[in-house]
Amino acid sequence: MIPKEAMLMAGRYYLENQGKSSGVPEEELIRTAVISLGLNDVAPFEPEKKIIEYQFQESKNSLLFLNIREFANELSMDSPAPGGGSTAALCGALSASLSSMVSNLTVGKKGYEKVQNDVKNLGVKAQSLKDEFLRAVDLDTESFNKLMETFRLPKKTEAQKEERDLAIEKATKEATLVPFEVLKKSYVALELAKEVILKGNKNSISDVGVAGLAAQAAAEGAYYNIKINLPNIKDKKFISNTKKQANSLLRKIINLGNEIRDLMDKELK
Repeated sequence: MIPKEAMLMAGRYYLENQGKSSGVPEEELIRTAVISLGLNDVAPFEPEKKIIEYQFQESKNSLLFLNIREFANELSMDSPAPGGGSTAALCGALSASLSSMVSNLTVGKKGYEKVQNDVKNLGVKAQSLKDEFLRAVDLDTESFNKLMETFRLPKKTEAQKEERDLAIEKATKEATLVPFEVLKKSYVALELAKEVILKGNKNSISDVGVAGLAAQAAAEGAYYNIKINLPNIKDKKFISNTKKQANSLLRKIINLGNEIRDLMDKELK
């Protein structure tokens, strides 16, 4: 069994030695490591069986294992989860993916020699951010399901009612903090998109423009999911702090989104 980080480090090392970007998906880093280290030479190397972390997946029923049509179908059913929160997180992941794509399309391109280190680093950051957003796709649905479970707790005695109320309060806070993290990450996604617009391959400028739009959609979607939960929380300090921070973040995100639109208008005259 091999630690995942060892495989990722090996993949980055070999890609960088080949003059390529290491800002690629985890799966590609592992594939590069397997090929470069000759791990397939004697017998097929199956990452899902050979990498330690893959033996302990966080979610047994991860939405990430669905294809696009299956996810859309699941989303369209009458069950409340997955819903807008998971979709907002997915928008963030798509934004980061597009920023990574344009960064990678800039690596090794003539006329962009001065920004090579920058775009390589941007690609790596975008990949990491993409994975954080993808994790939130599942976390949002899981937190909602946990909240629903608390409403099914017994409430026949006063002690049971008190325990149930505490469980509901805790679960509601957790269900609020997941989109709050998506909101924070969306600002980072917008910052990445802006930097890629300024430094990335101009032939792909429309793609990173879409990255900006997707990041703002992620932010505003997450914001809605925060606000819908707050009235159900009793902790006034939690409500006040969360609302204040969320409102401040959203204003910054809208301003940055407008900056990106202005940049796109200048680039696409």
